[in-house]
Amino acid sequence: MSERYHACLHIDRLRLPVFLGFGEGERQKAQAVELDIRFFFRARPASCESQAMPFLCYDNLTHELLAYVEGKEFQLIEYLANEVMQVIRGNVARQLPDLPTEDVRILLTLHKCHPPVPAIQGGVRIIVSDLPDGFKAGDVL
Repeated sequence: MSERYHACLHIDRLRLPVFLGFGEGERQKAQAVELDIRFFFRARPASCESQAMPFLCYDNLTHELLAYVEGKEFQLIEYLANEVMQVIRGNVARQLPDLPTEDVRILLTLHKCHPPVPAIQGGVRIIVSDLPDGFKAGDVL
């Protein structure tokens, strides 16, 4: 039986400028990368009931992600997605230290918006998650 989640916070199209590409020439200019992030909470966050409760500040997360990629080069979107996932996971742990890791799961879609491959018109995406095995969309709410 799979776990059930009772809240999902979406961050859509968080845009980062990233020096990304397999070839060194491709990494000379920052490219737009967009993140869609889903946070699945096993229980409704306390911040749903009170504005005085700890909450996940997406402005804080955005600044941390921007600082992380600034000035760095990445060859592969797969590697970048893994690194971004680690930054997100660390940020959640710092912002919600009393929430066990297994009580909030993350689904990340990383979209390289305009890869320099003329035949690819819609970009390239990778999706990574730490959702439990057997997770289904019906397991939310």
